[in-house]
Amino acid sequence: MTPEAYLSAGLFIGAISINSATVYLQKQHNIYYKLFKAGHRAHCIVLTTAWLPFFLSLFWLEFSESNVYKIPVVGWLLFLMASMLFWLSYTQIGMDGLTNKDIFTNKKKKLTGVYKYVPGPMYLSYTLLLLGWGLKSGVAGFYVLSIISVIGLQIIEAKIESIPNKNNNS
Repeated sequence: MTPEAYLSAGLFIGAISINSATVYLQKQHNIYYKLFKAGHRAHCIVLTTAWLPFFLSLFWLEFSESNVYKIPVVGWLLFLMASMLFWLSYTQIGMDGLTNKDIFTNKKKKLTGVYKYVPGPMYLSYTLLLLGWGLKSGVAGFYVLSIISVIGLQIIEAKIESIPNKNNNS
């Protein structure tokens, strides 16, 4: 793997860890409201600070040396599927769902639309996007990131998000 891939993998693991830890701490200990008056706004700042470096690193990774076989047609198809799945998920949950606003209330996500048929469609769209990007670019780092996505987002983060809120301010 290239240095760019190691950097992206580290930033991705860091972002998932920060996101998971803050969601857990809010659900179990109401951490944001203990530290800040505007809990959801503070969470959005934490998310942006954690995720932006990772997303920027993907573009740097795109231009690193191609070191595996490319299958561009399949890559673009996965890219398209990921985009459609992301759009369907986003239209259902909106920006509030994308920024975990539900952890600040007692509201539960409704299992309708795409969420009724696909568990964690937003996270699945990220995995498909990374896998498609790897197939289209031939950069092995994207395959590693898609594996991290499955473990970090679809397993760990999804499990943490399913924990009931112990404390919250509606």
